[in-house]
Amino acid sequence: MAIRTRRRKAQAEQQTPAEKVADRYPFRHPLDTGDRGALVLWAQSKLAETGLYSGPLDGRYDREVSLAVRRFQEGASLAITGVIDRKTWNALQP
Repeated sequence: MAIRTRRRKAQAEQQTPAEKVADRYPFRHPLDTGDRGALVLWAQSKLAETGLYSGPLDGRYDREVSLAVRRFQEGASLAITGVIDRKTWNALQP
């Protein structure tokens, strides 16, 4: 029992804050321009990891984020909308 607890704790410590957010708050609704918050911050960090977003990690879904999402969607053969829908969200997941 103690080994499992230590293993879970070690895994949690290895996660970045953005990954913890994605685990805690699963996809509920599309993210679009004007949205703000932890989920947008998570998406920004994932897009930055792919090299598609170089703007500030501030949790604001602005034009730069929308353009990065479009580039990501194009590369992932998804519908190019600039909106993070369920399919885009799942493709961003590790």
